[in-house]
Amino acid sequence: MDRWHIALIEPQSEQIASRALRARGYDAYWPKFPKKTRKRYGVHELRMRPMFPGYMFVNESIRGWDGLRTAPGVRIGQSLLIDPGTGRLAVLPTGEIERIGETEKRLIDQIINPPPRSLPYGVGDTVRVTGGVFSGFYATIETLDDEERIALLMDIFGRKSRVFASHEHLSALPSVS
Repeated sequence: MDRWHIALIEPQSEQIASRALRARGYDAYWPKFPKKTRKRYGVHELRMRPMFPGYMFVNESIRGWDGLRTAPGVRIGQSLLIDPGTGRLAVLPTGEIERIGETEKRLIDQIINPPPRSLPYGVGDTVRVTGGVFSGFYATIETLDDEERIALLMDIFGRKSRVFASHEHLSALPSVS
């Protein structure tokens, strides 16, 4: 029977600790999810980030916990969480690792294969800004991109200025027939 415990990991050392624990015969799991990060010149990249920074799940082993306590990347002195009610090692409820794994897969799928977004407006349409500093203003959509940035042309102080907004801050105007 699997008995998963929570190990405390040094900051940003999940990969080091995972390799070290596996090399010592432990079954270690640190769920990750992809996060879009913006680099220079508007380029985006996906980076895998830990779902629970500073924590890792370790399955109980017949080898005991000595190898875990001395593994690189694992916090020395407090390597496993203790249940304050019993004073024993905290154990995850049955099925929790599977539930976390399903959540991890769902998040990865949502980021890598996002559902197509249908917007009620397009390039050249006039919209009303409903959020942010320009709330209440009207603007013309100049460009739409896949990263949810919408370039708007707005009349500010008598001249057209480009501003950017998210679709959540825009409202389509009713069509005139």
